[in-house]
Amino acid sequence: MNTIKKNDNELICDLICLYHEQNKVPTARDVDKSEICCSSETYRKRFGSFKDSLIKANLYHLRCDKHNFNRSQYTREEITESVRRYIKKHNKPPTISQLKESSELPSPATIDRNFGSLNKLLVELGINPPHVKKSNLSNKELLDKLIKLNSKLGRQPTYKDVEKHLGISRSLYYIRFGGIYKALNQVGLLRVKRGKFHTNSDLIAEWYTLKENLGRIPTLKDIENCGWNFYSSIVSRWDSYTNFLKILDEDQNYNKFGCKTYISNEGIKCFSYGEYIITNWLENKGILFKKDYPYKNVMPHDNSRRTFDWMIKSNDNLFYIELFGITNVNAYDMKAKDKIEDCKMNKINLIPLYPKDLKRPLNEVFYFL
Repeated sequence: MNTIKKNDNELICDLICLYHEQNKVPTARDVDKSEICCSSETYRKRFGSFKDSLIKANLYHLRCDKHNFNRSQYTREEITESVRRYIKKHNKPPTISQLKESSELPSPATIDRNFGSLNKLLVELGINPPHVKKSNLSNKELLDKLIKLNSKLGRQPTYKDVEKHLGISRSLYYIRFGGIYKALNQVGLLRVKRGKFHTNSDLIAEWYTLKENLGRIPTLKDIENCGWNFYSSIVSRWDSYTNFLKILDEDQNYNKFGCKTYISNEGIKCFSYGEYIITNWLENKGILFKKDYPYKNVMPHDNSRRTFDWMIKSNDNLFYIELFGITNVNAYDMKAKDKIEDCKMNKINLIPLYPKDLKRPLNEVFYFL
């Protein structure tokens, strides 16, 4: 299987082939599961959106759920008014499923973006969310439970802590106090500013403090491990960590484990210098290969997004190559171990490579080709 980049016409042809294969207009999820098409993200980047890809393929008009593409950008006032109308008409608040299905209501994502959640919107409308159980606990009792939990954990409780240790819905704290962090602030326990309490300047200052402590640009993994919703706050404001780094004029060319990314001679993205060296070597030798080949194509029951670094075809034989280039990082080491064990169980011809292998001539490393 070759890694030559597909042009626009080939991408559209793949989309049409998938339509005929499954006898329905493909969704983005269908495309991601398909062995015919590139990822839905490729279509979005190439054509502007997945909807535009379907229009280009003359398939969009065949979709029965076109209203999902045509929802306008709601204001907060328009959102609340549309939900009020729904409640008045049906005598009950909408569910998440109804938000997804109805063209008269904003999508769940739109509500989350403007209000945080459907429950928070309902509270603002003076309606108790249907699934939140009524509680006989007074406000003082709820606050006392937070104080005791704070003492038990030795740190500031989070939403998840409240639900796990107290068995109380986070929505109840939102209804009574406006949220967990406002309740903590009320009893003097809010020691760390959380996402929505941060201004953009706060988040940027927090990032530079982390950078100074690490002595380098924080990776995505560093951000995720901060112990609070630093990562989700950045994504909600700037759409992605990469965009955030661009705003700061910092080098964003790193993956989540801190390895710099490179582009091979034929335009293939490589997530470390080792991958870059090997990919260029394979290209120069004219060896047929597929970069980042999905495990699910080899293990039909694998539902993960794991990929082999390379799938190589040589003399009618298939070889699956993994370069385990990071050591002493627990999360990475565990993933590497799981990959090796899964390949053994499924009798897959996995060839693991390590940094020491790159010190030898690659002709020797790939002697089996």
